[in-house]
Amino acid sequence: MTALRETPSHRPPVLLVHGWAGSFDRTWVRGGLVDLLRDTGRDVLAFDLPGHGAATKSHDPADYADLASSVFARLDASSGATDAVTSSAANTRTQPVDAIGFSLGA
Repeated sequence: MTALRETPSHRPPVLLVHGWAGSFDRTWVRGGLVDLLRDTGRDVLAFDLPGHGAATKSHDPADYADLASSVFARLDASSGATDAVTSSAANTRTQPVDAIGFSLGA
């Protein structure tokens, strides 16, 4: 998980989830959205979905069966770096997270 923050923010972080055949860099960084969000003081959380961008490319179809769980797992793992905590087991958030996604990431 990439957590981009310059100063602590009282606003919820923004989770960016790219679409099919995309990546965090190609979709959000090169497209300028990361800079726009950071310019407004927002923390950005993002990662490459399994099999995309710099993420591990598995040949096991089961590794791609539940991409939503991989998003929740990444949020769980980032809880030490951010205030965004998500419980995938209970499917509840203890802190709000704004999410932006499209295509596969929506």
